[in-house]
Amino acid sequence: MIFLNEIMITNRDGRLMVSSLQVASDFSKDHRHVTEVIEKLTAENSAVKNFFTESSYINERGRTYKCYEITRDGFSLLVMGFTGKKALEWKLKYIEAFNLMEQKLMNRNTGMNIEEIVVRAVTLAVSETIKALTPLIKAPAPMTDDEPRRIIKKHRNTTPSKISTLDPELKQKVDDMIVSGDYSCQQIANFIMNNSDISISQMAVNKYRRRNFIYEE
Repeated sequence: MIFLNEIMITNRDGRLMVSSLQVASDFSKDHRHVTEVIEKLTAENSAVKNFFTESSYINERGRTYKCYEITRDGFSLLVMGFTGKKALEWKLKYIEAFNLMEQKLMNRNTGMNIEEIVVRAVTLAVSETIKALTPLIKAPAPMTDDEPRRIIKKHRNTTPSKISTLDPELKQKVDDMIVSGDYSCQQIANFIMNNSDISISQMAVNKYRRRNFIYEE
């Protein structure tokens, strides 16, 4: 297991897990409410059952209660509806913690020492966090004729996608991120999920990009 920003990520046979108790505490939610949301998600779609593993804990009075171990995908689904500045800050901290643990597992057999792993993982996490926050702080400046776009927008009707249903201001930020060419489809998908109640895949973002934008000659 690993601790980052007081977040405990546990490796269970190659699956990175976090406790529902910790999520409830960090996001200032009642644990009963968190378990109810988890059970509603699994009841509505059996495909997500693998994201949550039922467990138990003993409280200070010695009583046993139910809790869940949650995968990274399960965490993304669970906190999708948690909004607000504090919620966003915790989402970014969890992303950083998961990234660090994944990097540690990837480099387990490479001979790298833990200091190298931590430096590389934290550097990557900070870079990804800055990229995710940049569109929220300041909209991209208009490009001049001396700064040609690598991607330009198509002016034609296409089949509506999830991105098309976003709030206009958020959709414009997503379009700007695509046009800039500085963000991967996965980064854009994470940005959408962190700033709306829409769950979207990397493939869906890529499909939207290919249908609505073209590379400039």
